[in-house]
Amino acid sequence: MNCEAIIDDLGRSRILISALTETISKVDTLKLKVSLQKQNSSSWTTIRSWNKSTFDDDEINFETVYTNASSGKYRVKVSHVVTQNGKTETEESTTSSISVK
Repeated sequence: MNCEAIIDDLGRSRILISALTETISKVDTLKLKVSLQKQNSSSWTTIRSWNKSTFDDDEINFETVYTNASSGKYRVKVSHVVTQNGKTETEESTTSSISVK
């Protein structure tokens, strides 16, 4: 399974968020749980999350632009879930943080 999570500061209080999961062959179910997190003191708080699923496929993509981001540090955390023949495999990926001014 190939898993990616991307965050990018687009300026003007906008953040690009994307995620990808790829498998070698088609599987029963692919799911993404994408969380945008903001740093508060020493911890990270999820401020927005999205879910996406697809069936009988070998790839799932997600992309959105979060607007009205206040200043601070942000990151994206993604849960990539693959189910095939009743067996579920989960991988987590987290981006490095970006600073929004």
